[in-house]
Amino acid sequence: MSEPSYTRLRITGPISVQPVERVESPETTFMIILMGPTGSGKSSFIERLGNMNLGISKDQLEGYTDAVRAYRLVNVVYGHGSSPIVLIDTPGFLDRRLPETKTLKMVRQWIKQNNVDAIHRVIYFHRITDIRMAGTAGRVLKLFRALMGDFTGPNITMVTTMWDTLWNQDQMIRAESRSEELRDLHWKWKWQSFVDEGAVITKYENKHDSAMKTLNDALGAGTRQCFGFDEYLVGELPMNRTTFGHLLYDNLMERKSSITQRLQVICDDLGIEDIDTNSALKAILLREQAEALLDLQVVDRELEHFGPLANSYNRLSITGPISVEPVPTVENVDVTFIILLVGPTGSGKSSFIEHLGDKHEMHITDDTLDGGTREVQAYRLVNLVYGHGSSPIIVIDTPGLLGCNIAETKVLQGIQDWMRKSGVEGIHRIIYFHRITDNRGSRDNLNVIKVFEEMTGSSTGENVTIATTMWNCLLSITQKRLAEERLEQMRKNGFQALIQGGAQILKYENSQDSALSVLNEALRPGTSIPFRMEEAFQRNVPITMASSRMRQLLYPGLVARVFSLEQRMYLRRLQGHSASSYSDSRISDDWSMKAETDIFALKKEIQDLQIDVDYGSFPGTAVASSELVARSTALSFVASTSEQDRRLVSGSTWRPSSDEKPLPPLPVAESRPESTVKTFPDTQRLIKNLDISARRLKELLHRKR
Repeated sequence: MSEPSYTRLRITGPISVQPVERVESPETTFMIILMGPTGSGKSSFIERLGNMNLGISKDQLEGYTDAVRAYRLVNVVYGHGSSPIVLIDTPGFLDRRLPETKTLKMVRQWIKQNNVDAIHRVIYFHRITDIRMAGTAGRVLKLFRALMGDFTGPNITMVTTMWDTLWNQDQMIRAESRSEELRDLHWKWKWQSFVDEGAVITKYENKHDSAMKTLNDALGAGTRQCFGFDEYLVGELPMNRTTFGHLLYDNLMERKSSITQRLQVICDDLGIEDIDTNSALKAILLREQAEALLDLQVVDRELEHFGPLANSYNRLSITGPISVEPVPTVENVDVTFIILLVGPTGSGKSSFIEHLGDKHEMHITDDTLDGGTREVQAYRLVNLVYGHGSSPIIVIDTPGLLGCNIAETKVLQGIQDWMRKSGVEGIHRIIYFHRITDNRGSRDNLNVIKVFEEMTGSSTGENVTIATTMWNCLLSITQKRLAEERLEQMRKNGFQALIQGGAQILKYENSQDSALSVLNEALRPGTSIPFRMEEAFQRNVPITMASSRMRQLLYPGLVARVFSLEQRMYLRRLQGHSASSYSDSRISDDWSMKAETDIFALKKEIQDLQIDVDYGSFPGTAVASSELVARSTALSFVASTSEQDRRLVSGSTWRPSSDEKPLPPLPVAESRPESTVKTFPDTQRLIKNLDISARRLKELLHRKR
């Protein structure tokens, strides 16, 4: 049977593959480097090209490519000339034993030893059986993108492998669907320029014909543009000074963190009391501990020799290992660059601060179950300054908006109080954090965005950066596609006013590189126009009182908090009224006392907004008489339930006795003539929800009877 025709290859005899210790005539040899994760099929590809077993892909449970090896194709040359083809097999990415830095060092050493002055093509292998590209795999793809550089798409071939391991039709259908998603969605997001510039995407089915076709496709018309890794592999630039050095450093830090966690788990297992009784298990754990310690030594050695990072962020100067330290006050205010972080609770502000440093050991995001950041806190970036001067950078972490414990008015007042205490008269930049996983149509989210716009002013958009977060939580292609669509909607609708004023929307992907990139972009040239909150501060006016619109935006959130607390407080009091034990009653009473204090403080906040709730002297913000009556009716129903009903609600044993506590008194909503007030839609909605809750409670009682 004759050999199939390959348009870019000339076959002069039986094809085979021959290992080469040294490349002869490297200036006339066509060099192709094979890259990809461990076990993705690079060595298998080489064997199938030669239709022979070289023993380089066997025993995958233990063996792996641990060194750079070159293979020459025998009786196959490039094009119609006589250029031999050499394939460079490299250790895989994501290998537990070999960091990516060590792999690149080995490739560089091989290139120098063989006097190779150029790499002509790159073939990247990816297993079609890999379901997701999240976490570490996603970071490796980002590293590969940086290694390739810009405008090199025609020189790159992306190969999907493991098609021969699919045994039934359902698996094949899912794999085909996965291949389309990779081509049309994931690889377009990760490698937009590759696909657009003509990068080849093909299948490798672990056969000789398929391998030859893949090689033929990879030899298409390329470009003379150099790869990004040429500055290190072929050139003389140190790894830490390259454009991709910070990504390699991030990967090393990630490896170190993972190994440290693994060692901690092993130590915990070895500390079990009866571990000595199971000698086999103990031996396994000790062996794993020794291996982990060796892996840690390798990573520590790589970090030690890595050197200081290059300034890959054009608006930042890195003078050493980056760290973050809390500061009680700001020194040298006149020369310090102040950046304020704002956003809803849990949107990633504190995580962003932690990831700015080389070691994520601040632990300011550990207490997320207890409400997150509770007060304004300043952090200084160590060994990281603005521009080429010596201006230190201070980032200000703030309590989250829409938080359970702190009202938006308190957050804004807290920012101004911190400015006054620290002697800071101006904020240079503001970064607003927004979860991409949040429903863009949420009334609360839209209201908070409006509060933020009122706080900054649309004319100051050049000094505002919007960081979308939670991208690392998206696991499926569908989730990522929906997130991208949501991002487009945010540009057109949610933040349209700020974007028209010059604001930019970026992605924060929960890594140091991403955090520094967001910070670098936030430091772009801005405008001298002050934020509205700065103007209010300079006029000694609370930001909450700076404009009538700000008060209108803050009011519904305060009312919602009051209504919610009152509803919960009366339910808690009923539980305390029928509590089966003294401790249960005491817990309920303590919570109610705290709720009363919070309600009093919130009502004081409403009063400070100078809004007459009853008479509606502030246009569009008064509560109509009918709404007050509806609220009282709902609360009255909760308080008027029979003793048996209260027993059913509380779930505890009811004890009829003379010791029974009297029901708490209900507040009487003072009714005003409805003609003197204007209805506020948000308040109507809150009252309606309260009334619905009362009806649901009544239905629950009816069913339990």
